[in-house]
Amino acid sequence: MVDILKIAVWEGYIFLFALLAIIALRILTGDIRTKGLIEGRTSQGSPFVSAGRVQLLIATLAAALAYLTQVMQNQQRFPDVPREWLLLFGGSQVLYLGSKFHGKRSQRFHI
Repeated sequence: MVDILKIAVWEGYIFLFALLAIIALRILTGDIRTKGLIEGRTSQGSPFVSAGRVQLLIATLAAALAYLTQVMQNQQRFPDVPREWLLLFGGSQVLYLGSKFHGKRSQRFHI
């Protein structure tokens, strides 16, 4: 007899992969727009690649992948979020928001 836990695990896998496929398909068809995801604008309106957004995206993807591997190793419970990840995200956000604040401040007060 098939164990009910195995059925639940396989249903979870099927759901996650279906969700991933739907999101990937919608990104590829243009239903979910990714234009400007890592792009910023200067005060004149010209686009540039924002280093703050790139590092924030990389930090998020790295932490999500690491967390997913921890979940796959121990499927009985959700793993704790390590303190280092909280510091990583906090530092990442401080750098991003600090660069935003500095840019707005220098435009406003002409420093």
